[in-house]
Amino acid sequence: MRLLKYLQGTTDLPRIISANHLHMMKTWVDTVYAVHHDMKSHTGGVMTVGTGVLNAKSAKQKLNIKSSTEAELVGSSDYIPWTIWVKRFMK
Repeated sequence: MRLLKYLQGTTDLPRIISANHLHMMKTWVDTVYAVHHDMKSHTGGVMTVGTGVLNAKSAKQKLNIKSSTEAELVGSSDYIPWTIWVKRFMK
C-alpha cells in the first residue's frame, strides 16, 4: 500500500535516463516457476544502458513447462528479442 501511494504521488516527476555507452546494454531477466493457478510461470525483465530503465516487462509465460530451469530459458527467450530490437534501433 505504501508503494502504491508513493507511485501515485510521484507521477509528475521526470523520468531520468542516461547512457554511459550505447554499445553496453544490460538486460536482467528473472522467472518464477509455476506461480499462476494454471501452473504457468511468470517472467520479468529490465533493460538499461546506464542510468534509469529503458524497458521493463512483466508477463505470464504462455507455455506450461516442467522445471524451474526450463522456465528460466523460456523467460530469457521471451525477453531477449526486446534487447535485440533496441540495439538495432539505436544503430
